Amino acid sequence: MRKNTAKFLTAALVMSMGLAMLTACGKDTADGADEGQAVDIAELEDTEKETAEATEAETEAATEAATEAAKEESSYSDDMDFTGSWQDEVSKRAMMDMVRNEDGSYYINVHWGGSAFEYANWEITGKFDSTGTLTYDDCKYSVVTGDENGAETVSDEQTTTGSLKLEGEKLRWTDSLNSEDGLFVMMPDEGGDVEEIEAPEDDDYISVLPDYVYKGSDGIISAITQYMIVQYKSGYPACDVSIPCPIIVDKDETDVNDIKVWGSFWLYNYMQNDDTLVCESGGAYPGCMHLKQTDSGYEVISFDVVADGSDYTESAKEIFGDKYDAFVTKEADEAGNASVRAEFISDYVKSHDLAITKYQDSGWDPVTLP
Repeated sequence: MRKNTAKFLTAALVMSMGLAMLTACGKDTADGADEGQAVDIAELEDTEKETAEATEAETEAATEAATEAAKEESSYSDDMDFTGSWQDEVSKRAMMDMVRNEDGSYYINVHWGGSAFEYANWEITGKFDSTGTLTYDDCKYSVVTGDENGAETVSDEQTTTGSLKLEGEKLRWTDSLNSEDGLFVMMPDEGGDVEEIEAPEDDDYISVLPDYVYKGSDGIISAITQYMIVQYKSGYPACDVSIPCPIIVDKDETDVNDIKVWGSFWLYNYMQNDDTLVCESGGAYPGCMHLKQTDSGYEVISFDVVADGSDYTESAKEIFGDKYDAFVTKEADEAGNASVRAEFISDYVKSHDLAITKYQDSGWDPVTLP
């Protein structure tokens, strides 16, 4: 605008000068001034036209971008059905089961755990609006604790508020009891072309596969994997073999009477299906294991386990301390953790010369062992 105003002033000044020269010098000089004035006015009109066209183009581009963004934001439609099982891709410890009712509302059950005997439970109901958001203020929350005999105790019952928000093909979950959001991805349909193997209910079930025993040279890993089996295997249904998978974050071996190992300690339980170990159950136990060195090797003396549910983040920060960020990074490394898991399975298979070439999680494609 400042540039265009200057041209208007220039044109006015030229016109005044032209009139003065016409009076002083005669008609020929005035004609020259008129030509100058006409040139400036034409340039001004061209500039204004170019500016208007540029502004119009910018406006159209901005409108188009906003429209595309709005389409992406409002990708939800009433025809969409979120029925199925979803997993939190951040913690890997939360599962969400959703069922759509005839009226379009949903019953949603979120269970967050890792311990074989305790998990946090949310029961949510509600409808998604036109923006793909389901908001609730009456969620039924509780902590469910089981014992070795299968009896369950429900505690810490309360009401929570929160929302589920569609983000592309994912659902972001926010709840008043969680300090951090969950981001859920839908699990593939279970079954498919893969034969499902049901774990036997008989606690006296005897597998044809040998028990897992760590065969490597790391005494600390040997003690940890044995502890995982002894401590947690009985909390799951009977299976052919339980194989631990310790994801180590850090170690401190300065004190042989209190060696500290921080990590996420997994236990997977498998049934054999031809050449494949099919995972039927399992859980993660993040925390810090305390070991001591003995004449025969190492022994786990205690285990600080991260709390479940709404206390998860606070508990993890307390236990991991300055290693918390490394723990979060390690948890998010899906490819790296899957590689460690495959190595533990492969070592077990090779040490017993078994005709097993793959492992598989229910609903997922088989993974070939290294």
